[in-house]
Amino acid sequence: MGRRHENTNDSLASGPRHRDSVHPRQRHAPLNDLTDWLLAIGACLFLAAVAGAIAAAFIYFALSLL
Repeated sequence: MGRRHENTNDSLASGPRHRDSVHPRQRHAPLNDLTDWLLAIGACLFLAAVAGAIAAAFIYFALSLL
């Protein structure tokens, strides 16, 4: 007798399983080489520049009310 719970007409039953397509070593550990460090530093500098621009606009607006 065959497997009761497997549908032989299902297209997923004949093809590869979903968990077989996910490789555990596909993603590397974060910040392990120079590119990741440069991206992290660039992101921090970008956020600092955006925060500085918002702070400058807020200070300019606050001083214009005086």
